[in-house]
Amino acid sequence: MLEVRHLRFGYRAGEEVLSGVSLRVEEGEIFGLLGPNGSGKSTLLGCLTGFLRPWEGEVLVGGLELYRNPRQARQLMAYLPDTTLLWEQLTAGELVELFADLLQVARPAPRELASFGLPEEVWWQKVKSFSKGMRQRLALFLVTLRVPRVLLLDEPTTGLDPQGAEVFLRLVRSLAAQGTAVLVVTHDVFRLAPVCHRLGLLQAGQVVPYRLGEVAG
Repeated sequence: MLEVRHLRFGYRAGEEVLSGVSLRVEEGEIFGLLGPNGSGKSTLLGCLTGFLRPWEGEVLVGGLELYRNPRQARQLMAYLPDTTLLWEQLTAGELVELFADLLQVARPAPRELASFGLPEEVWWQKVKSFSKGMRQRLALFLVTLRVPRVLLLDEPTTGLDPQGAEVFLRLVRSLAAQGTAVLVVTHDVFRLAPVCHRLGLLQAGQVVPYRLGEVAG
């Protein structure tokens, strides 16, 4: 569903950040990508979302080459950055309806928030009153109003307490069970490992397989 082929990129000539990155994330798979600060994880996400253009290589989303078919490929993707910025003066319901209109999908009912761990009454509450965990769950609800074929997550559990992280990861597993290919960029290896089918480590500009004990699917 997501395939990266021999991606090379650098911000300056002669200084490669990505040196031939290749990886695949299959339908219904959760792939955890690890790496120290400065290893190029954010750069790779920039290339996968089309915000950065690599020197060489390809990114295929559902068989569509991202850089040749950016509009069609992006329609198959959803991206949740590490910092969730939402319009705090709007209610959850106003945000949901705005996103639904932008994505040209049917407006959900307030009760549908429950499937993302949010009580129905928050539909009428302003986002500025939400906790970090509530914001993350609402953001995931928003970006998956149109169920994506590929979901990119950047440090999704940062700042969440254990219960909030557990709820969020349960939602991610539910999306994968529906066939979404999920790529999670994270430092939180011990929390993410049990929900990932595979782990990879970005080092020296390439992704190599990584194992941490028993990794469950």
